[in-house]
Amino acid sequence: MTIIQPPQSHAADVFSDLPTLTAAENNKGPILDKWVELEFNERKVLEIGSGTGQQAIHLSQHCYQLRWQPTEVKENFERLNQWWEASQKVGIINFLKPIEYTIGDDEFPAGDFDTIYTSNVLHIVSRAHAKQLVEQICGALATGQKWVCYGPFKQNNKFTTESNKEFNDWLMSEGHGGLMDLEDVVKLSKGKLEIETLSDMPANNFFVVFNRC
Repeated sequence: MTIIQPPQSHAADVFSDLPTLTAAENNKGPILDKWVELEFNERKVLEIGSGTGQQAIHLSQHCYQLRWQPTEVKENFERLNQWWEASQKVGIINFLKPIEYTIGDDEFPAGDFDTIYTSNVLHIVSRAHAKQLVEQICGALATGQKWVCYGPFKQNNKFTTESNKEFNDWLMSEGHGGLMDLEDVVKLSKGKLEIETLSDMPANNFFVVFNRC
């Protein structure tokens, strides 16, 4: 049974003056819909690369049995912490205090979680860090646990849209890793991950659920 908590009163006022990410704001509604559809509303989630926390707070605000641990790199940590502090003022206590984590620099976060979530991370980090993250996720998840991954991907070594190709060209010019092929993610796991759910999302993104084999 899906259990949804109504939004806390005055929440919008608390967040209104904080720095926002447009993509996170646009995506949070469709992601919540998919999250509820898959009945993930009781998951214990570790998020790698939470940004401002807008998506996670939105999910935590509506699914009160969700428990969400956000993380972010040091240089972006303060804005995430600002969103966390605001979330506590309106009683979103299942959105936990953020912790700092940088791929390649820090030990992978430990804790009691059954799901790892990343949103728009794999195409931003370097390919070496993407490989390391996949390996760390495989090591952290137990059999049957999930990695939920949101963002743009290639399929069969092809871009799904011309706009995604243009986006990839821009990413590469800026020094980012660029769009990965979904099957390459599976290959990097060395048989430890399989695609359980693959859903088309707005703005040429995918909502991917990897199952830990």
